Amino acid sequence: FLMIRRPPRSTLFPYTTLFRSGVRQKGVILGLEFSNHPEGAVHVSRALYEHGVWAIFSSLDKRVLQWKPGVLLTSETCQDIMDRFDAAMPRARELLHQARKAA
Repeated sequence: FLMIRRPPRSTLFPYTTLFRSGVRQKGVILGLEFSNHPEGAVHVSRALYEHGVWAIFSSLDKRVLQWKPGVLLTSETCQDIMDRFDAAMPRARELLHQARKAA
């Protein structure tokens, strides 16, 4: 989904339990909003970092995870990011679950 042409919404996220509010996109900047936790992006950002993907949470809204890839992003790099994203999701779920229990 880091390509110019977006795939159909039904195939955009197989992680519907994590991403409920949707995708924000402007140019090559992409944001994912987590409505099911007030700091959801903080925990997902950590899980992604542990898997080699640098994505930041918005300082204005910690429910929003931001990607700011380079303009010259290749399809191979896109696929690598998506593979790492898939690998990070079990850890993201674990961190979110721990945060809910601690609250």
